[in-house]
Amino acid sequence: MIVYGTNAAHVKTDRSTVSTCPNCGENGSLVTSVFSKHAYLYWIPMFPIGMTGGTQCEKCGHTMEGAGMTPEVKEAFKEFKKGAKPKFWQFSGLAIIAAVIIWFNISSNQDKKNELAVLADPQKGDVYDYKVEENEYSTILVRARMGDSVYVSLNEYVTDQKSGVSEIDTKEYYSKERMALHKSVIEEMYKEGTIFRVNRY
Repeated sequence: MIVYGTNAAHVKTDRSTVSTCPNCGENGSLVTSVFSKHAYLYWIPMFPIGMTGGTQCEKCGHTMEGAGMTPEVKEAFKEFKKGAKPKFWQFSGLAIIAAVIIWFNISSNQDKKNELAVLADPQKGDVYDYKVEENEYSTILVRARMGDSVYVSLNEYVTDQKSGVSEIDTKEYYSKERMALHKSVIEEMYKEGTIFRVNRY
């Protein structure tokens, strides 16, 4: 179940510039409060979505909000609200999302560097996950290397899911036949995305 909704945090309260309560007529009794509304997901504040608030008479307790404000009170509230700013913690969700994106990019770049290093020095037992054709994926097993020539065997099984290639990466599934590929060809296959993952166990 996804828990989401809106909440508000108190920003500021001060005596209103409108001095007379329209309900009881008391002078200087109106107090204005402003709250910053925010959306939340699983109780984590995501981002502010506007300001709200109202005015209350300290003497009679009469409150005015939104359309219930008199024109004078509404105008004073607009002016009072101008200086109100959201609480920094109301951006927590956006900050978490930004941190996750940054971490993912750093991790992805590091993985790419590691894979390029493995491709530059092929070794027996390396496995390359590759795209056979649209919606078909399989693996290539490095059998041996001689200079810049890499001898590989193709997996005889395919899967329709990228995430499923690890399930068919079984020694018995690879062809007994070997084919020679120049190291530069393998690197090019990786650059163009035909080889999409490099594994060294």
